[in-house]
Amino acid sequence: MRGQKCRFMASLNMENVPLSYLDVDKTPMLVRGFDLTPDFWRACTDNDFGSHMPTLSAAWNKPSMELKNFTRKENGSVVAELYLKETESTLTLTYTLNNNGELTVEQDLKVNPDAENKPNLLRYGMELQMPKEFDRVEFYGKGPNENYADRNNSDRLGIFTQLVKDQYYPYVRPQESGNKTQVRYWKVLTKDNKGLEFFSNEPMECSSLNYLTSDLYRGPVKNQEHSGDLVPRDFTSVHISQRQMGLGCVDTWGSLPIEKYMLPYQDYAFKFVIRPVR
Repeated sequence: MRGQKCRFMASLNMENVPLSYLDVDKTPMLVRGFDLTPDFWRACTDNDFGSHMPTLSAAWNKPSMELKNFTRKENGSVVAELYLKETESTLTLTYTLNNNGELTVEQDLKVNPDAENKPNLLRYGMELQMPKEFDRVEFYGKGPNENYADRNNSDRLGIFTQLVKDQYYPYVRPQESGNKTQVRYWKVLTKDNKGLEFFSNEPMECSSLNYLTSDLYRGPVKNQEHSGDLVPRDFTSVHISQRQMGLGCVDTWGSLPIEKYMLPYQDYAFKFVIRPVR
């Protein structure tokens, strides 16, 4: 796929159809070896461990994706249909690149209403890794602190510019951090204000960290690790989400977030746009 006016190029990995290449004016936007991939998981918090989410929702942690169908539409869009065996669901990804250099990504999930196991999702969206020079974010949303759907009343809606290295809060144990809610746009930029902008037709939840989810979550056993031992990655990991499950915080012994802040096993549809910032 190619956008003419800004030389925005994108290509797909045909083995499992993530977006594997993004180039703006011959500058790579993705770190080699990483793709734009569906994202259903977060680094579990202390509260998640208390409610046994690492075990109960484990099927959504990097589920296998089997390509069932791949088509190209007359308007140039490409559509991939993927089957997620562990969750008995079908994910349809649609990519549309226009001549203005805007890439629209549509992510539609259909679950099996008759599935025996119906695990909650922890997040619904996409993630990508950008080179280290994209080390700052500008966003219009709730800030300036990290905030979540059930923990954002103390933050205000506004425009904020921050460094990626400051996004992770050093909790005693490594865990989910840096999320922002009610995001209208999210830009990941160099010091020269070049990079990518992400926006949707509805408020999103976004974050950019120097850590992968796997750096902050080692597995379902709550090991005694410390944030001070983390080694930052040499890139920026970006999460663009429709929603993330709330934190709960009623207690740390088993209570889930209240129902409206959960992501139950059901169908979801999310659409967002990636636009070059030049």
